Parts: sequence; structure tokens; C-alpha cells
Amino acid sequence: MVILVAAALLVAGAMWQEEVMGLITLQAWDRETPKRTVADFIRLAHSEANASLAPLLSETQFDVEKEKDGRVKAIKWISQDGLQSKAPRDTVPGGEPKEFHVVMRKRGDQHFYSVVVQFGNGKWGVFRVDRAKGKAQIGGLPPVLDDSRPQDLTHY
Repeated sequence: MVILVAAALLVAGAMWQEEVMGLITLQAWDRETPKRTVADFIRLAHSEANASLAPLLSETQFDVEKEKDGRVKAIKWISQDGLQSKAPRDTVPGGEPKEFHVVMRKRGDQHFYSVVVQFGNGKWGVFRVDRAKGKAQIGGLPPVLDDSRPQDLTHY
């Protein structure tokens, strides 16, 4: 009987290994890290000295156009509306964010964080933050800004 239970646990563990490892990886990751990544992005997007903005963005989701001095001139990505290209300051409202909420998410076999932000102007937006190569990177910018806090995060 003990052998059957042990065998069943081994089989179940093998079947759910990827799920469990993804969950453990995100749980072990400090929730302040995605929040800090988004806060740094918002601050740098409105700074003239924004050269350190590019490493905060996922290389698979964004293309960054730089000036000769290394400052970020434009951020490019594909959205539901097609190719987007915006100056960093035009991607998010400026000012100090009022509120952050960090939510662990899973879509398919991907584990990530949604960072819900209330900007200084009172609008709300949702960032996607992925863990890539051991560091936090923004995998999605807010597609829209809402007047109220988004409750249903399935679209982000």
C-alpha cells in the first residue's frame, strides 16, 4: 500500500512538475521586484536621462530605438491595433503613481505578474512583468487607461 501511494505521488509530481516549478519560482520572487520595475519604468519614461530604460523592457516584446548618446528615442511593439511606436513619455502618464497592486498570474504555461497602477492623474493601467533570465522585465504596457481599477485581469 505504501509503495502504491509513493508511486502515485511520483507520477502526480512528474505530471505537475512544470506547474509546481512555475508557481514556486514566482512565489519565491519578491513581489516588490515587479512593482519596483514598473515604478522605475514610469520614472525613466519621463526622464531625459532614460538610457537605463531599455533593460527594463522584454527584448521579445519590444524594440527600442536609441539616440546616438544611448537615450531611448522610441519604444516599438505589436498590439491589437498593429505596430505601435511611441516616445517613452507617451507610453504612460507622468507623475508619481498613487497605488500599486501586484497579482501573480498564469496563462497557458506562462507564469507572470500583472502590476495594476493608479497613475498620478487618477487613471489606472495594467503592466505585465515577466521573469526573464533571472530579472524582471516588462512584457506588456497598459493597452488602455481606465477611470476605475481593473477587476478582471484576463485581458492583460
